[in-house]
Amino acid sequence: MGGQTKIDCTKNPVTQILDQAKNLSCDLFKNPFFLTMSAMYVFGKLAVNLYMGAKFTTALRSSFVGFILYLLACYCIHIFTNHSEPEQSSSAKKSYVVIGWVIITINILFLEIQINTGAIDGKILLWTELYKNWKIFINGMVQRYEWIEGTGLVGWPYLILYVLIPVLLALCYRMKLPRIIGWRKARVALPFVLLYIIDFAVIKGISTKSMATLLAVTVWPAFGEEFLYRGVLQQALLGVAKKPVTAIVLMSILFAASHIPIYVLAASGSVLLGWSALLPIMLTSFFWGYGYYRTGVLWPWILIHAISNLVGM
Repeated sequence: MGGQTKIDCTKNPVTQILDQAKNLSCDLFKNPFFLTMSAMYVFGKLAVNLYMGAKFTTALRSSFVGFILYLLACYCIHIFTNHSEPEQSSSAKKSYVVIGWVIITINILFLEIQINTGAIDGKILLWTELYKNWKIFINGMVQRYEWIEGTGLVGWPYLILYVLIPVLLALCYRMKLPRIIGWRKARVALPFVLLYIIDFAVIKGISTKSMATLLAVTVWPAFGEEFLYRGVLQQALLGVAKKPVTAIVLMSILFAASHIPIYVLAASGSVLLGWSALLPIMLTSFFWGYGYYRTGVLWPWILIHAISNLVGM
């Protein structure tokens, strides 16, 4: 999985597919990090379903359905990509710089929620004033153009944390930036992209408001989060973990952790349900991360991410 997936032309297509599926199975189910993540998801969802009053068989079935569907999606991506272009892993020093910035970003999110909820007093240097002034600007725009309200434009300053600063770090340390656009290897992701687009059209409809919202969410949080976590952090973790599956699992855990401020700290409902919401985020992140690893381009996962946020897939 870490290099080329060689195609043996002497084998029939069915044998080739079975061989590739077997190789992926070894990579996944012999990896303790993947097994730990899988157990967290399955048993976590099972516990929450039982807590919500579901019967054991129903709770068990529900906890396995999502896991199996995303696992099958990973197999499809793996089987129908003829080869992978391994990301150029950075040195350990450069990798730790990126990992450090991701941790700083998550801590900024923690502090922001604590300040906004009144749990602590204070401001985040530069960031608080910048974000406050941007919200005032967007609110003024809403007064003139009602369709802007609820589109997500208010979150665009986060691109400074998720894109601008990581780009500056990458340039400073001569790290490879993620590839955003590409077609040939991205074709394997098109069935998934199409599925999400159809769901968006059915659930949200096609209108000026829905399309403006999709555009805004595609920029933030979809592009910002995919750029930082899949495009930059995953590459950095490959420089430390070496095994792609391990790197993708670690990235997925950090990605889920970045949602703790919103889903847990700022949640008004059950704390348990807030924590449980992180489980599908972690699993989805693994699928997107594996898809990016195999295709080498971000745009399908950016679009899928944006639509997923809007339709709840």
